[in-house]
Amino acid sequence: VHAIPALPLCRTVIGGGSPNLAGQDESHGAALGEEEVALTRQKLGWHHPAFEIPKEIFRARDGSADGEIAQQPWRGKCG
Repeated sequence: VHAIPALPLCRTVIGGGSPNLAGQDESHGAALGEEEVALTRQKLGWHHPAFEIPKEIFRARDGSADGEIAQQPWRGKCG
């Protein structure tokens, strides 16, 4: 905990993961297109259908149990 506000900094690459558009202005605010999406999925090794998250990945990233624990003290204070 800091006595003053803190701002975490993260370096990112716009369009990161896209073989042809990573770091390019064209990737900002525009759809990649079917071909670039297919190339990106191949590069990232993502072989699952669109909008499908495998259960083992979802469980590993699910923070709801931690959030529930963190909320309990607040619920007691706020009613």
